Amino acid sequence: MKFRQQLLSFLSLAIIATALYACGSSKGALTAAERAYGEKKYATAADLYRQATSGTTRDERGYLYYMAGDCYSNFNDHKNAVSWYSRAVRFGYDSLDVQYHLGTNLAKMEKFEEALIAFETHLLTHPDDEKAKIAKKEVMLALELLEQPSLFEVYEETQLNTRESEFAPMYLFDGLVFTSTREPVKGKNLDEWTGTGYLNLYYTIKNDRGRWEKAELLNKKKLKTNFNEGTSTFDKNNEIMYFTQCNGPKGKIQECAIYMAKFNDGNWEEPTKVNIPVDSATIGQPSITPDGRRLYFAGELEGGLGGKDLWYSEKISDTAWSVPVNMGPTINTEKDELFPFIASDGWLYFSSNGHEGMGGLDLFYTEPLESGEWDEPFNLRYPMNSSGDDFGLILTDDKAEGFFSSNRAGGKGKDDIYNAVSIPLEFNLSGKVRNEETSLIIADAVVVMENSAGDRLTTKTDDDGIYTFTLQPKTDYTLKVTKEKFFGDNGTVNTFGLKENKNFTIDFKLKPIPKKEIVLNGILYDLDKATLRPESKEELKKLIKTLSENPGLTIEVASHTDSRGSNDYNLDLSQRRAQSVVDFLVENEIDPERLNAKGYGETRLLNKCADGTECTEEQHQVNRRTSFKVLSEDFGAKPKRR
Repeated sequence: MKFRQQLLSFLSLAIIATALYACGSSKGALTAAERAYGEKKYATAADLYRQATSGTTRDERGYLYYMAGDCYSNFNDHKNAVSWYSRAVRFGYDSLDVQYHLGTNLAKMEKFEEALIAFETHLLTHPDDEKAKIAKKEVMLALELLEQPSLFEVYEETQLNTRESEFAPMYLFDGLVFTSTREPVKGKNLDEWTGTGYLNLYYTIKNDRGRWEKAELLNKKKLKTNFNEGTSTFDKNNEIMYFTQCNGPKGKIQECAIYMAKFNDGNWEEPTKVNIPVDSATIGQPSITPDGRRLYFAGELEGGLGGKDLWYSEKISDTAWSVPVNMGPTINTEKDELFPFIASDGWLYFSSNGHEGMGGLDLFYTEPLESGEWDEPFNLRYPMNSSGDDFGLILTDDKAEGFFSSNRAGGKGKDDIYNAVSIPLEFNLSGKVRNEETSLIIADAVVVMENSAGDRLTTKTDDDGIYTFTLQPKTDYTLKVTKEKFFGDNGTVNTFGLKENKNFTIDFKLKPIPKKEIVLNGILYDLDKATLRPESKEELKKLIKTLSENPGLTIEVASHTDSRGSNDYNLDLSQRRAQSVVDFLVENEIDPERLNAKGYGETRLLNKCADGTECTEEQHQVNRRTSFKVLSEDFGAKPKRR
């Protein structure tokens, strides 16, 4: 397993070391190099492989160049890795996936086009290599993501960063805590795994001029060890700190665990190990919820899905925590998920090299669903993500700003801290209003948009029949469109769950209000009765909808009979039937002032079937109808009738 997936996957992701010793002869250097490589002392091995090239054959030199490149790749010195892998290629070295490794390091340097060529070259001779296919896909995705709108503006914190590693920032009081290998190191010896000083926690604040003060060790008296500590998190009152500590003699791993320290009288007390019940497992990178009851962390525990997974543990008491719970396959993959950060609103931010991204560790976020599950993780895209490792994101409560770590190309050191400023999402709504019958555009139609809080905006369509609105995130909207001499229309739109900019289009077609009566099909009565049948009430719901959507309309509800029966009887029956329709509309919250019931009996026959004319039942049925017509469109604009 590579260096990143061991100790420093919890504490640092890219530490470049210098050689600790050298051998006089190339043979001795090669022996020492192989031994150092086997012990994962890559910084030492890189220098020894370079020394071993003296006096070797061309073939031997190709292998040594490859191994030197592999050492640099293992501690993320991508520039040197590319240089030595390229030399191996020039010397004809073509085994051990040299083109693949060349491509991965070119991608880390964001030289995507060159990386694509290297992967394609590798696949010519290794067509079934799945890892190379995935790497090629990631490069192609990176090129796509570079073209998509950004969610953040990103700036390197040059005042914080050094030539060493600075990473895993976290808010504390009015400043930042972060992890670094910068001097002065507190360990007595250099870390043989990395060739650098041990990791320690540093604290800094901004001065009145907005510049970061010189970072100091967080607590020189209590938080110092001969080994590595970092990646901190604090409760909402900044009274308890949780952090990762890895201990072991001479750089050999014993364990990484989560420790806590309490803030008392201006200083941090002696740290103690957090009692999370795990068996001989390495865990770290804690993130505590605002209420202090749940601790998220990364670890490779029994029951995981592969690589490092994200887990959480519930606080049982001041000294006890629950058995860790795996966060499940929506978040965890067969690769590594690291550096969780739980925001104040419950959203989870983390890094992964298992979800589809730009290469290396990418930053993702996910939000909790009502079901208790998590939504699909969303890639934060470029420039938050790069071809390097991007990790350790934190955000303010309003998510307007944050900080994260990256070993991307162009940085000052090995891992650097970057500032991220949110670019608000943009949601726009537009559409065109037309005449339903003619498809001609309708200018000056009134479009009213109202949100779930009752806020209302009104606009009119322009000469091209177009309206526009700007929408807010996480909001429901209703739309109503009206125009004189037209029935209105409505629509809905919402911006919940959107993670990128979106332009909505909703077009409307308004139906002209006819001057003649509009027959209501399906309004049925029993013989010689005026009581509405159940199926008639269902049909009348359409009229209720029309009246609700057009609150300015007043209508006449008319009922007609056929010619059979006396005129007086038919007039009375039709009046009672018309009134039954009006009564039903009023029962369904239509203002009675907008309704007028009128029975016409047999006075408005639609065919020749008058008294004395023989007609079929179907012909008489044509005359038995209920209809309505619009009397006015300005109800509410003038005083009601008294």
